Amino acid sequence: MGNNPDNFQFQASNLVRTTQTLTYTWTNTASAANVDQSGRIDSGEATLSLRDASGQEVYSRTLTSTGTFKSSSGTAGSWRLEVRLTEVTGTLNFRVQRGT
Repeated sequence: MGNNPDNFQFQASNLVRTTQTLTYTWTNTASAANVDQSGRIDSGEATLSLRDASGQEVYSRTLTSTGTFKSSSGTAGSWRLEVRLTEVTGTLNFRVQRGT
């Protein structure tokens, strides 16, 4: 995992039936974020949610979707990232970067 201003990276490999909620605070100097999701989930549910500095949810998507996505516009500053796992088996990999 890497948590730097404008660039957050997360990877978890070889998960087996993992149930957990992880929350991180991340500094985004822009009003939006670009999210790159890759990895492979064999079973279970995994969701990534982003809340901007005002607490408004600007992104929520299952981590079984792969590709590059953009958040809604929000407030720059300290954003909250939440990774919610329910009985997940597989590999998670995503990156959240300052939007353009």
